[in-house]
Amino acid sequence: MTRAQLSILARLDGNPDLTQKELAAIAEVSPMTIGRLIDCLEGHGLVERCSDASDRRIWRLRLTPKAAPLLREIKRIRAKLHSVTTKGIEPAVLKAMTLGLQQMKENVVSRRLTAASS
Repeated sequence: MTRAQLSILARLDGNPDLTQKELAAIAEVSPMTIGRLIDCLEGHGLVERCSDASDRRIWRLRLTPKAAPLLREIKRIRAKLHSVTTKGIEPAVLKAMTLGLQQMKENVVSRRLTAASS
């Protein structure tokens, strides 16, 4: 299991029933890349593509029960990593850092969109 595949599982756990296009946007990768990752995860029985009730051209992505043990491990590792990386940092400082980093990301995305439309 690759880091990218584990990341996709975690994203689907927090956002069930996404389309591949929506997942690609969230993960900030191309739809083709997401397609290959989903193919592999589907091959392992961890993800399934389900038809959309309102648009039969769209596939919704769902985790299978087989993904549950991996998701528990991902959550355990994330909690430990968060604990280690934020040790000694006040909650108010963490919040300010998070807001600052989110703004930096929005600035980069906005610049990319502006450059792409030029």
